[in-house]
Amino acid sequence: MARARKRREVVAGIEMTDDNVDRLVEETIAAALRDDAVWHYPQRGRPSLTGKRETSPHVGFRVSPELREQADALARDRGITLSQLAREALEHYVKGA
Repeated sequence: MARARKRREVVAGIEMTDDNVDRLVEETIAAALRDDAVWHYPQRGRPSLTGKRETSPHVGFRVSPELREQADALARDRGITLSQLAREALEHYVKGA
């Protein structure tokens, strides 16, 4: 007796049925056996600010809860992340020193 095939979900516009998953696995195995598979590994962590594949230095410091709330609100109003706001503020301060 055949087992029931169920619809799983849609990923990248492809309905991931058991049949589709089986086909993708078979194609991947066949490509690996032919030694023409191209493997893409997702990047871990945030992208580098240098534009190259190297790590960017990390700066961390503590602030008061009030300053954090004000900074969060300002970043949200400007449509940027808190990290972007902090980088801009530090850059502005250092250039003016």
